[in-house]
Amino acid sequence: MWKIIDIEYRIEDGVAINVTAEFRLINGNTISRKIITVDLPEPTSNLIPFEELTEEQVIEWVKFIYPTLQIEIEVEDKLNKLITERDNKLINNKLPWE
Repeated sequence: MWKIIDIEYRIEDGVAINVTAEFRLINGNTISRKIITVDLPEPTSNLIPFEELTEEQVIEWVKFIYPTLQIEIEVEDKLNKLITERDNKLINNKLPWE
């Protein structure tokens, strides 16, 4: 699942400059994720005012600019590895005070 964490924008005209996004997969209590920052190109037309941007629109920009399929495969492979290690009792995670 993609999630937008932050958008840097110019105050004077509201143009988004870069986006920080996270791709995360969860299986039970096992989480695999990767965070990326993508520089956005200068808009040439149809500027969407910053206040009107939606997370879905910005995710589409990230997917268009960045090779997101590779990230999705990498995160899924990591999740599968973590699940295998957990199932084979090689790793575990918890907080000692809980």
